[in-house]
Amino acid sequence: MYLYRDEEWLREHYVEKGMTLKEIAELLGCSIAPISNYARKYGLERPKEPSYNSTYVEILCHNCNSPFINSLRHFSRRIRRGQFELYCSHKCATDFQRGKPCPSKGRSGESSSSWKGGVSGVNECLRDAIRLWKRDVARSQNYTCYITGKRINNFHIHHITPFHEIRDAAITELGIAFKPTLAENAESDIERLKALIVEKHEQERGYVVTAKLHQLFHSIYGYKTTEADFDEFKERYLSGEFNAQLTQKEAV
Repeated sequence: MYLYRDEEWLREHYVEKGMTLKEIAELLGCSIAPISNYARKYGLERPKEPSYNSTYVEILCHNCNSPFINSLRHFSRRIRRGQFELYCSHKCATDFQRGKPCPSKGRSGESSSSWKGGVSGVNECLRDAIRLWKRDVARSQNYTCYITGKRINNFHIHHITPFHEIRDAAITELGIAFKPTLAENAESDIERLKALIVEKHEQERGYVVTAKLHQLFHSIYGYKTTEADFDEFKERYLSGEFNAQLTQKEAV
């Protein structure tokens, strides 16, 4: 009996050890064809190496220092061109090249220009605090949309509990007299509020989803939703119910 006819032997060498058909043929002193036939017969496939185009990496924007992901091909192409300073968006690249780096880069609290004068709202600051939570959710789900099952670059993280409810619960728990702008709030209160919101998000389940589908979901179900609502939306999407709406949005 030829060893390649033994399913376990062939699985060990072809799948587990990762030998090529050519290497197995040379090992056994036979042609590739019968080994290939038995590999197909047993449904054996070698683990695919990640392709150059489908390998994604995360780096920090040179301007705003925010983490963002893109394909290895995207980054490599720019590095080959001598573009070693990489940006999360065209706006960040343009701002940096015009000598206007992100106002909050390297600064926080009252030393930040976004704090002075209360220009930025508290919500913007608080949402920024959960950026790492969003990144961890995306990583744990391999940047794959829960609805479509496809890997995506530009994603939203869907909360089952709306962000404003988590924020309001934290405000109530801390007994903070909430004001709409940063300048009207004590920095220590904002830092306590951020820490509690982050802590509450650690118990919160998030879902990676495309921006378009996230917007469509909330336009149909509103913002007081459940996991069952999100699963129902997924079933309706996969049945093709929203094809016309999505196509119409793309045409606008």
